[in-house]
Amino acid sequence: MANNPLPQSLPRGREVKKLASPFTLHPSLKHKAAFTLAEGATHVAHSDNTRRAAFTLAEVLITLGIIGVVAAMTIPILIANHQKQVAVTRLKKTYTSFSQALIQSESVNGFAENWINQDMPLNEQTNTEYFNTYWKPFLKIAKVCTTQDYKCGYKSNGPWKYHNGNPWVYSHVMPMYRSSFYLADGTFVVLNFGTVDKDGNYIVSNTQKLYFDINGPKNPNTLGKDVFKFYIDLDKHRILPHGDHLKNRETLEEECADTGEYCSALIMHDGWQITDNYPW
Repeated sequence: MANNPLPQSLPRGREVKKLASPFTLHPSLKHKAAFTLAEGATHVAHSDNTRRAAFTLAEVLITLGIIGVVAAMTIPILIANHQKQVAVTRLKKTYTSFSQALIQSESVNGFAENWINQDMPLNEQTNTEYFNTYWKPFLKIAKVCTTQDYKCGYKSNGPWKYHNGNPWVYSHVMPMYRSSFYLADGTFVVLNFGTVDKDGNYIVSNTQKLYFDINGPKNPNTLGKDVFKFYIDLDKHRILPHGDHLKNRETLEEECADTGEYCSALIMHDGWQITDNYPW
């Protein structure tokens, strides 16, 4: 059967409509790319099902546990070191204030060994006159305690205890025998005008006990931690730590750990430091 020849030309004004083939790309898709590479990119990143690295809940809990253990071990040490530094700083400041007051008072009132007369009566009036003359003008005092205010900010009239925890039976306010007062920085001070002789009697003396409670009524109110014992030696013109006659550090440390009365001597022996082996 002979094939019909195709027409050589089409009549003017008529266009042949092309038939779409199932193998022909649709015109709407010819100029659209499935994706576009960023400028300068040379590779295409293919997504896959690879999991990103992450901590499991168990690993997080273990890490937090380790951090907690380390914190529990180090934080108390840091707090204790801070408390020691604060204690030493305030103690040295108070000691220096009294040493300077002694020098200033001597420049006005003469040599300290002449301040006390052994025939002076031991009573509140004499004690008050002594304090007002030789000490009060040369210290920054915020408040002086009286008989009517026998607690003077504390919970009782015997608030302190020894380093070993035993109660210390001592009335911190007793105007007949001692002057009790607060310095401007909150330190509580007891200056003993009288002392006890070998027979248990109160007498006036050129050696006067001196107590510093560096944070006042706040706890722990314990010798060797916030309460420290010194004495005034009027004959030597000096403020000295209780226990200064002991030169052996081991003995000072033992006594400090027991009652706490020699802790001020231990601190000064160590160069105004509370060392790691201090019985804190």
